[in-house]
Amino acid sequence: MKVFKLCPENVPIARPSGNRELMHKMIIPYSWSFCAIKNTKGMIITMKKKVLPVLLLSLVLSIIFPIMRVNADVIWEPNDDFYKRNSTRCEYLSRMFYANGDDGYITFRTEPGEGKEVERRINGETFLIQFTYDHNGELWGVAEFDKGGTSENVSGWAPMDQLLVVYDKISFREEYGDEFYQYTGSYDLLFEVEELVFWTWPGSGEIIMSHTARNEEPESNWLIAADAYRDSEGREWGLIPYFYASRHMWVCLDDPGNRDIPAFHAAPEPSLKPPDDILQDDNNTSAEQPAQGGPSPLVLTIILTAGVVAAAITLILVLYRRKGKSQT
Repeated sequence: MKVFKLCPENVPIARPSGNRELMHKMIIPYSWSFCAIKNTKGMIITMKKKVLPVLLLSLVLSIIFPIMRVNADVIWEPNDDFYKRNSTRCEYLSRMFYANGDDGYITFRTEPGEGKEVERRINGETFLIQFTYDHNGELWGVAEFDKGGTSENVSGWAPMDQLLVVYDKISFREEYGDEFYQYTGSYDLLFEVEELVFWTWPGSGEIIMSHTARNEEPESNWLIAADAYRDSEGREWGLIPYFYASRHMWVCLDDPGNRDIPAFHAAPEPSLKPPDDILQDDNNTSAEQPAQGGPSPLVLTIILTAGVVAAAITLILVLYRRKGKSQT
């Protein structure tokens, strides 16, 4: 019996030329260890003793990690039939809006125009409008939400002229963009503070995240301000276009570690049309009586994952016990 050892590098291995059949090229990851054993009946590939537990662990991790939320630079697409049919004609937006209908509510429909009614939402409720669609000169936006206080997720389209944008970093640029300028100063202070604080916009009072950059090189180009702005108190701010999968965050260049900068430019109160009284009463009743039902999708996912982990651990223990018995 001849034994052919597969190298721990990614090296293609072929069968000896004396055999009629030709073994397909195999690329073996360097972290695995295999043995190829040739006998009269053909080639048998067997794994070494410790590979199976590793594979089982890899399987468990591959199941666990996909359910974890990752702050990644991705574009969410709605699970909406009309969007799927017309995605190439939709424009990416990704902004929050208030319902602000003339009748005290807005109506979401299955598609722009005269689509079937999906849900009515009272003025003042907020939604993420991720994409818009031009329907005969009228702009419509798509949103996803829980239907009627239940855990059922639905999508719908509403006319954009019945929505009011929530003040955000884009609104700040629209209001103060004429005062932005190119920053030419030093970034050294950003690498000296214990904690670097990122804000939604200057004076918002809303912190997005913080980061420790003290041990990093000031010459690194990941903290370069695309724009700068000086507030009414003389503080200089820098707009960081991209950092750790987050876009367009502001840093106070004069005081980058201060989490207590006052909210001198907080988001203004929206000017909304009066809400519909009947829908408002229904919403209050729904809030007092939470919807009954089974566990949420997240809870179900956790339960199923825990079951898979337990099964994998049990299988590993059984295999080790059998191995122990066979060695005695």
